[in-house]
Amino acid sequence: MTRYILAALLTCMALPALAQPDAPAPVPTGRVCLRQGQIYDYQYAPGGRALIVIDQSRVRYRLTFMAKCYDIDKDFGLRFKTRGVGSLSCVAKGDSVLLHNAGSPRECFIREIEYQTPFLDRSDLAAMGTGRLR
Repeated sequence: MTRYILAALLTCMALPALAQPDAPAPVPTGRVCLRQGQIYDYQYAPGGRALIVIDQSRVRYRLTFMAKCYDIDKDFGLRFKTRGVGSLSCVAKGDSVLLHNAGSPRECFIREIEYQTPFLDRSDLAAMGTGRLR
């Protein structure tokens, strides 16, 4: 009987810990390496000057373009053009994002690659909320 009471007590103590939402994953440190063959999803940053790319490990990267990339948010597909060999090479500065649209294909050159941090998320949200685009 004591075993059942103890098991019930431990279960009740563990339930609140399980119900808490997961904490956001910490931002990785070290060299930034977005592998072209492991891209899972992407999101547009306001202003057309950046793209947020998510890899299969759910690590988020921010690709900042050299100039404004017009109509990137109206595009149906993106492709990366890299100088590396194979799908496991890292996307690097100077590589480009190719836009596939019916009118005319475009190419947006990458100026910088960094991890997408909570600070950058807040600045993107503020830019969308105030109408101020970078």
